[in-house]
Amino acid sequence: MPGMRIARYLPVAALCATLPFITGLEACLGLCDFESDPACEDPERAQVLGTVTVPESSGASFGLPGSFVRVEPSFARALANAVADEVAKLPPTGRPLQKGARRPHQSDANLVPSEKTRVEHFRPGEVIVRAREPARERKAELSRALEYELTDVFDEPVMVDVRLCGTSTRCLADLRTKDGKPLDLEATAEAVLVLSRSPLLLYAEKNLILQAAAQPNDEFFTMQWHYAAMDLPAAWDVTQGSDDITAVVIDTGILVAHPDLEARVTTLGADLIDDPEVARDGDGRDDNGDDDGDEACGSGCHSHHGSHVAGTMGAATDNGSMVAGVTWAGRLIPARALGAGGGSLADIADAIEWAVGNDVDGVSRNPYPADVINMSLGGYGESSAMNDAVADAVATGCIVVVAAGNDATDASEFTPANAPDAITVASHGNTGPDRATARKASYSNFGAKVDVAAPGGEQSEDVDGDGQNDGVLSTVEDYVTFYQGTSMASPHVAGIAMLLKSLDPSIDQEQARQILTSTASSDLDCPEGCGAGRVSAARAVHAIGGDLDGPFVIASPSIVRVGRGQLETPVIFKNIGATATDVALDVGGEDRGSCHLDRDGGNLAPDETVIGTVAIDRNESADDRGECTVTATFGQQSAEARVVWTADEVQALTVVDVGAVRIDGDGALTVERYVTTSAVQQFEYKLFNLTPGEYLVVGLVDVNADGDYDDDVDAIGIFQPTGGGDEGCTQASCGRLTVTAGQTVTGADFTVAPGFGGGDDDTGGTGDGQLGDACTDSNQCSGGLYCEPDLPGGYCTTDCAGDADCPDGGLCFSLAAATGEEYTLCLESCTAPSDCRTGEGYTCDADSTCYPG
Repeated sequence: MPGMRIARYLPVAALCATLPFITGLEACLGLCDFESDPACEDPERAQVLGTVTVPESSGASFGLPGSFVRVEPSFARALANAVADEVAKLPPTGRPLQKGARRPHQSDANLVPSEKTRVEHFRPGEVIVRAREPARERKAELSRALEYELTDVFDEPVMVDVRLCGTSTRCLADLRTKDGKPLDLEATAEAVLVLSRSPLLLYAEKNLILQAAAQPNDEFFTMQWHYAAMDLPAAWDVTQGSDDITAVVIDTGILVAHPDLEARVTTLGADLIDDPEVARDGDGRDDNGDDDGDEACGSGCHSHHGSHVAGTMGAATDNGSMVAGVTWAGRLIPARALGAGGGSLADIADAIEWAVGNDVDGVSRNPYPADVINMSLGGYGESSAMNDAVADAVATGCIVVVAAGNDATDASEFTPANAPDAITVASHGNTGPDRATARKASYSNFGAKVDVAAPGGEQSEDVDGDGQNDGVLSTVEDYVTFYQGTSMASPHVAGIAMLLKSLDPSIDQEQARQILTSTASSDLDCPEGCGAGRVSAARAVHAIGGDLDGPFVIASPSIVRVGRGQLETPVIFKNIGATATDVALDVGGEDRGSCHLDRDGGNLAPDETVIGTVAIDRNESADDRGECTVTATFGQQSAEARVVWTADEVQALTVVDVGAVRIDGDGALTVERYVTTSAVQQFEYKLFNLTPGEYLVVGLVDVNADGDYDDDVDAIGIFQPTGGGDEGCTQASCGRLTVTAGQTVTGADFTVAPGFGGGDDDTGGTGDGQLGDACTDSNQCSGGLYCEPDLPGGYCTTDCAGDADCPDGGLCFSLAAATGEEYTLCLESCTAPSDCRTGEGYTCDADSTCYPG
């Protein structure tokens, strides 16, 4: 096929024989994670790369591209079911990690493991102590005294070394056996109990390991639904931040050379990780907060969690590139405290002290003490050291914002979420046409310790129907990606805190908490308790100037994009003020003659919305471009929403699921690899590390977002190595791709198009089979019916979803229990068992249908 090229690698043995002079060292040494890292290529397997062509959703009525292959309905259904089965095995985020530069992707690398073990994780042989008297200059004396406290507690003497002090009285002590080995976990816990009773100390505690808990012109700003969800654009009318405000991100560090972050990162910051193996940079503490990786998603695969958090707080904004941040100005400084496996409580507590300008062992003093600290991290347990460090920061006037945690339980069980002085943030998801009220994210912690909730994402959903799973989009590697978690919610609130400080630098923690909670919206589905509710950036910043004492109307969102094929869109205005107001709606702008609004206004009570529908006059193909504005006038003030229509594909076809479906020797279909690609990726895909064998490369789109691929509007396509034709292909006739070890296939391009199994031209089989008859191929069924191979012996039937009727003598029935697939189809009606194919396992059940089993 033109454009297809094959490259070969040397065998593994040859690769390893030439070490260390060739690339592939990681593969030879077993350091790559071949199952999750597309960049890590196994030379014993094969790679397939290509691009998917996706026409607009109405393309079936205008003719399909020549490269489109019509797929025979029963085979299309079998392929769809095979891929759907593989998708069902994925974790709740719905999308695997898609590693690669310049490609926003869905990822769950930031997620805390799903097991709700509620077990403290701590560093063996390390104890945090708080002395009653200053200890920084008397470490040796305190060490000897604590050794004495542990005399006769264990069978062997314990050596104590008080070596790192984050304050004059709080220090980290190493506890080792006489041969230099750290105490094990059980002995460390016992030592903590003994030392906590020492008259020399205010407390002693384990060094817990905590985990990372995802109008500007930026390229992907319209994908950042999470900003509209907290009314941020209306806040930018008041302030976009200040260069005088400093925020410290305590996390995995920040990629200081990231093109959308480097302008905002003021200094290299600090690396507070004491353990070189955790730090992964070859040493312990130093004055470089750059992110050297955490291997959160496997060997050589890093979450760059701190960079994602920093991007939400303040990615370079209005620069025409990548994403926007909550703030457009202000210093961002990394305090690296999380590395491989997380971070220790001592390191994190010291990072807090460093952030506000206090002296900490092993690093230089921070020249820009923090006005705001964000900690998107946490772990099960309580900590006096953490509570003290947060209190120390708050005492300087710093606003400290922390994540509630991702264990779907009470936040009071996790530190630093349970720190008395912290502002604790839960997570909520998106809203859309069928969900007016945002919901607490399924994973988010909750309870009385939570102050507010903020957008954190729910990647298993696409509530607004824009073709992207509803994660939070921000910066990683050298580009952007979607994450979810309370880790992503917290920096939204930290960014608002920076905006508040830009208006009034004297605002302290309790004043910030009062502003955030008093202006939050109770319009949130969180029966477990999410504090005051959903945070509102607009309400918060306008409250400082008293703007909310009367009515105040905002557009939500302020930019509405309409893609190719779409002829109308809703526009929403919300009254966030304290009193009701009359609102007049008017259309203006360059192309106002093409926009028609279905209402002219209304009366808005506090927290009430008015929704208008804008119908757009477009050309026959609805692929033109234009823009108008809808203005809401209330009193002497107004708010504006821009409606922009483009020639881009409609959002429903901006995500394609691509599967490598292996054809086994017995003809069974097995999905070897499953990836996603999108319009942002120019629909490029990589099916990586395939076992040598025979494959079909299949693209599927769930156009109506109902969780299935087999509706008439859904899209399917198959790569044809030898070219396609107009006839519907079956398992026997569809082009097959045979791959061998060390092979890379490029140019594996194909088209997916709406119309499952070939679109509207398909009318079913041409045989004599009636409803309920056995079959092996759809051509054995009569017109309008297809063969359902998942049922015993095959079954001539048709889909009856929605308003579709069954043929005479048939009843509509859901086969979710019988097949595991939630779709409806027609079953033959019956009055006695003899009416059914009893020899093949069908019975006449209570619903008078011939039911399998």
